Amino acid sequence: MIHQSNNNSGSYSGIQDSSNDSEVSFGITFDNKWIMGNIESELLWKDGFKNLYNVKELVTGLHGWLVYNSTVAVMPDDDFASHRAPRTAIGIDRHGQKLILLQVDGCEKCITSFKVTRGVTLYELAYLMKDYADYAINLDGGGSSTSVLHGRVVNHPTCLDYLEYPCERPVASVICIRKGGQS
Repeated sequence: MIHQSNNNSGSYSGIQDSSNDSEVSFGITFDNKWIMGNIESELLWKDGFKNLYNVKELVTGLHGWLVYNSTVAVMPDDDFASHRAPRTAIGIDRHGQKLILLQVDGCEKCITSFKVTRGVTLYELAYLMKDYADYAINLDGGGSSTSVLHGRVVNHPTCLDYLEYPCERPVASVICIRKGGQS
């Protein structure tokens, strides 16, 4: 099923087969529309290099949907989902009018003087996103969860498992939001 709605900031074209899809992605098309869902590579590159969904950039989520059709899609007893860690999520509202980014600081295996392991579980992240997004996915987290505003890191990323020493991890992909709706 494909949902579409047009607006000036982009539109949403989600390919959603079920709420249990394990490989979900977020992307932007050449005509600046948002796309989210189970976007299979054979549909993107069918007939050689023909791009059926007009996708320009695509980032794959991890561990399926957080929120699907306004419902939390993460099971609370899932072993992977129960670990606290830094997290990054992206979501959209039902009409494609709002894009929601959420980044939560934390540390997976902290070597620290603090007694508390910071971060959230995937289940907690899903509940946070549900308040703002009708569809949301989990992106790469851990030390890859870094937020930058006007060229400055505005969170506390960890990549050496020391909370006291923030550091940025080199990553292969980023989501960049630019003023004016240009991609």
